[in-house]
Amino acid sequence: MKLLHISNHYPPYSTGPVERQCRLIVNELAHRGHFNRVLTSHLRTPGVPDRERFALRKLYLAPATHPPFTRLLRNERHNLAALRSALDELPADAVIVWSMTGLSNSLLWELYRQRRQVVYIVFDSWPRNRLKNDPWFAWWTAALPSRERLIRRLLRTTLLARPLLERFPVQPPNSIPLRDACFASRALRESIRSAGYAIDGSEIIPYCIGRDEIPATPHRRDEIRRLLWVGSLDMENDPMTAIQAIQELRHGGSMQFSLDIFGRGDVAFESRLHDYVRAAQLAGVVTIRHARVEDMTSLYPTYDAFLFTARTPEAFPVVLLRAMSARLPIVTTVEGSCADLIRNGENALVFRTGDPVDCAEKILELVAHPERIDPMTERAYRQVLDNHAATIVAGRIERLVQRVLDRLRQAS
Repeated sequence: MKLLHISNHYPPYSTGPVERQCRLIVNELAHRGHFNRVLTSHLRTPGVPDRERFALRKLYLAPATHPPFTRLLRNERHNLAALRSALDELPADAVIVWSMTGLSNSLLWELYRQRRQVVYIVFDSWPRNRLKNDPWFAWWTAALPSRERLIRRLLRTTLLARPLLERFPVQPPNSIPLRDACFASRALRESIRSAGYAIDGSEIIPYCIGRDEIPATPHRRDEIRRLLWVGSLDMENDPMTAIQAIQELRHGGSMQFSLDIFGRGDVAFESRLHDYVRAAQLAGVVTIRHARVEDMTSLYPTYDAFLFTARTPEAFPVVLLRAMSARLPIVTTVEGSCADLIRNGENALVFRTGDPVDCAEKILELVAHPERIDPMTERAYRQVLDNHAATIVAGRIERLVQRVLDRLRQAS
């Protein structure tokens, strides 16, 4: 198949897991003999060579805060021309849409106008937040600064808006049909359904990890001492509960544990974490560090256990996959998408969300029952290989696209 992918970002430029998932799947599909191109933003990572042979870095993303109409219109014209050029260059059998954050839905309506076969890989919540992340839609429908509001009123009263909106449509976001779609988790699919999207017929296809992210040999641990936490440093991921769990352990006399936190976040939130560690006299016991995703793969197997403390549902906890593939025993919450992945007592131990005392008790449970650890981590490891290896997930996406094309051929 000839496949055109659309993603707002694409590695090496990356702001989250979706673009890395996109690259994994594109590379696997290419390995299966499919011809791929990825239409993405022009953003690049300074100082990092771009060796991504499938990327067409042509799209302009709008800034997050009230860009002026002139800039938005320039972006719309440029991006429409870039999409048409990509479709002319590659007569795609299907267009696979990954994430549209910062891009306008008018590109999607252009695909339908051209009768293209569109498949959505919904690996984050971009369909829910179009007022925030579809700048063209927001400009025409949301509150604006006074100067932009005046421009919008003039366009509407002079009828100049009509030809613009015919060329770059502004439709209710939930009018986009997501039947030919897959979602990373049941929680994500239900959150999109609750926003009014028609998603009947869609399926669940989870995140994956690549071959190079799966350690060849497990770390052999004599006892549970060094604990690992990885994620964005924010209230939703709740690293504070992990820190307070270590504090509880030490108050109870268990002084052998240390915790390394790897992540980035808002400067003020990071400062609060550092201040708490100092005030609780945990300096040297709890460390907070930064590391690139690429560098973390080799670090997971050097730890004895993994803590996951998220309070709110996320699209899919890929860090859990990495911990499971490293055969680390896991102590975790089971919010949102974790319910698709975690089975308490089978592949992890579950603690009550936001409860550091319960988290500490589950860590001690691992220590008290070392005979349970190897069976639990082996089940988790096999789960990753059977359900979340990139080759497995790419195969499921390949079959999804093929079913869509077969159905449309039969209908015609």
